[in-house]
Amino acid sequence: MKKISALPLVLLGIMFSCTNSKTFEIAETDVRLEVGSVNEKGIRITMMPSEFDKSLLNTPILNKGFKTEPELSFSSLTEDIDQEIGDLKVAITSDPLSIEVKDANDKLIQKIRFNSDGTVEFQLKDQLVLGMGEGGPQPKRGVDWDDQNVEFNRIGRYHEMQPRWQAGIYGSRNPVPLLIGTEGWALFIHVPWGSFDLSKEDVGIFKPRIPTINPDSLQQTFENQGETLGKGIHPAEYLIPGLLDIFIFDARDPKLLMKNLAELTGKPVLPPKWALGYMQSHRTLEDDGQMVEIAQTFRDKEIPLDALIYLGTGFTPSGWNEEQPSFDVNPEVFTRPAKEVFDDIHERNAKVILHMVPWDRDKLETLRGNIPPEAGEKVDSSHILGYWKQHLDLVEAGTDAWWPDEGDWFNLFERMKRHQLYYEGPLATHANVRPWSLHRNGFLGVSKWGGWIWSGDTHSTWKSLEAQIAVGINHSLSLSPFWGTDIGGFFPTPRLTGDLYARWFQFGAFNPSFRSHGRTWWTRLPWGWGLDGRGPLESDTPPLEEAMNNPEIEPIVKKYAELRYSLLSYNYSFAWEATQSGMPMIRSLWLEYPNDDFASSIDDQFLWGDAMLIAPVFTKDATEREVYLPQGEWYDWWTNEKETGEKTVTKPVDLSIMPIYVCAGAIIPIDPIRQYVDEPVDEPLEIKVYRGDDGTFTLYEDDGISQSYLDGEYTLTNFEWNDASSTLTISSGKENGGDQEGRELIISTIPDDQTKQVNYSGGVLKVSF
Repeated sequence: MKKISALPLVLLGIMFSCTNSKTFEIAETDVRLEVGSVNEKGIRITMMPSEFDKSLLNTPILNKGFKTEPELSFSSLTEDIDQEIGDLKVAITSDPLSIEVKDANDKLIQKIRFNSDGTVEFQLKDQLVLGMGEGGPQPKRGVDWDDQNVEFNRIGRYHEMQPRWQAGIYGSRNPVPLLIGTEGWALFIHVPWGSFDLSKEDVGIFKPRIPTINPDSLQQTFENQGETLGKGIHPAEYLIPGLLDIFIFDARDPKLLMKNLAELTGKPVLPPKWALGYMQSHRTLEDDGQMVEIAQTFRDKEIPLDALIYLGTGFTPSGWNEEQPSFDVNPEVFTRPAKEVFDDIHERNAKVILHMVPWDRDKLETLRGNIPPEAGEKVDSSHILGYWKQHLDLVEAGTDAWWPDEGDWFNLFERMKRHQLYYEGPLATHANVRPWSLHRNGFLGVSKWGGWIWSGDTHSTWKSLEAQIAVGINHSLSLSPFWGTDIGGFFPTPRLTGDLYARWFQFGAFNPSFRSHGRTWWTRLPWGWGLDGRGPLESDTPPLEEAMNNPEIEPIVKKYAELRYSLLSYNYSFAWEATQSGMPMIRSLWLEYPNDDFASSIDDQFLWGDAMLIAPVFTKDATEREVYLPQGEWYDWWTNEKETGEKTVTKPVDLSIMPIYVCAGAIIPIDPIRQYVDEPVDEPLEIKVYRGDDGTFTLYEDDGISQSYLDGEYTLTNFEWNDASSTLTISSGKENGGDQEGRELIISTIPDDQTKQVNYSGGVLKVSF
């Protein structure tokens, strides 16, 4: 191939147009091709009609201000091109037009081919494809999902990529056209929307969605919002024949890939610390006295709690407001002003989160704009500032956070604007308080506005619990680092018993969003299975009568709630890491062990942070659980027994035990148990060091609620364990070092349980054992 130097690249468009070479034509449209650098490990390939307005590529998906300058630009090709872009080698050939991406050592990363019908082919080979957003296949009528394999590897079927609400074992489908090949490549198709055929063994095909009707008819109106036209996909102006904007990354370093994706679409923002606590969801409400009573019961039983969530009327027979959508409280529930009720809940150190559904299209034509508005933006009911102002009375009453549900009729960019609304709106009202919101709909890039996603309305079955593990892993790879599931499942079935709830609660304790929710909601209370009755029924298939009066469940649930709060410093530090590197809290084993093919294929266990391996139990009456341990040495969390990795072990379990293993070299901070995240405690922080390998951990700390962390108002404390010398070195993690306020730390080593108490106030401190 001919190597084209960088100097004449600017002239390529002119040079090729003056030759007799054939102009590129895709889907019967004359197009030009641009190739540029995203970073050292990523390239951007843009195919566009000749008269296309490139400013349209500045979508809400990409980080604001992100742009690439093309290093290659042409409309036809007279000879092959071989060009180095960053650390990658790009080879372009014609007839058919193909682009091959290799590393500096000529190892193939990915090869794509543009077909004349507008489709794009790419290589699969013998590997797994992970990611592609949240959810799984559409349930089929009459299929018993208990007999089906859970989808984790995306290869093997045709993916329509249709965003949708669905029930079953997967919950909502929030597709993201980000494919991650475990051999070391990633492919993200920014625009247009389309489907993927992954049914073949060696090649995948992307098929752009070209509307068969007038594109203007894709807008969901009040009359057609029940139909599936433009729901969750790009607006009509992006469904253009010949338009393709593709990113290819060298993904052999998975952590670098996650960082590159975060920089491309916007780094996640840090949640308020309380969002890492337990949240209890309510449905059918009796009155405001019951609302306060539930908060008090948590305190009386000493079961940790940080937030109470209230569903809206219509989504439950009697919710916090008048019939959804509404900003007015329900007079059948509130016997006192909402502020007085919320103040009573706040006095019990719990936050108030309100479920909110958007207006239909007759009141909310679209969602657009920014807060504060940029020059020229008209602020009306469709502008996110105008819409946010309708929330202000509830904010003044004491609402702490929001659960923006539904909005399924919005297109993709409107869905993303809704995330922006519930981030910039609260900041416009309380500038130094971190917002938090929980959404049904999401896409890659929403975490820059602080939106968390939950997996939607699953059925309460053991198979659903199993499937949610795979859903959470793929979501965390390709959509957002912050995800959660309805503990217990949403739709009750005869399979919903206290045992299933306890197992789901154990799994939920290791989800970023730790929240119980579902119909027949008393059975989602930590003490609910010990009650005589199930409370308000909202389903034709409620839990079994004989499952009630079970005193065994509450202490198990309490145990895992306390475990979650004891890991508060560990969890918060990894939430902060997500803002710096894009690394999720739930981690596919591939992220830490990319060279272990078996580990990469595992869909029913995951890493929590980088040191804890979680293996949820999802079979009824289980007495053991097989767990694969990657390379290295691993400690049983419960017994401190050591196992050598690269093998599968069988862990005996009863209902109180979910297998948890910790890798040698791990350094894990253990907090005193709190009843809520901000509760003051007198006991010192314990630092557990697991012998057998070197290790590091960075403890992140700030005030937990303000935006001051963005200005550097936080502390980092580095812990470094040298196994050979049995020495733990403690130092400041900030570049300028500096003193810290003196604090007591308990350092303990596992498995020998040696303990030392030290005072650390900055600088470098070495603790030897």
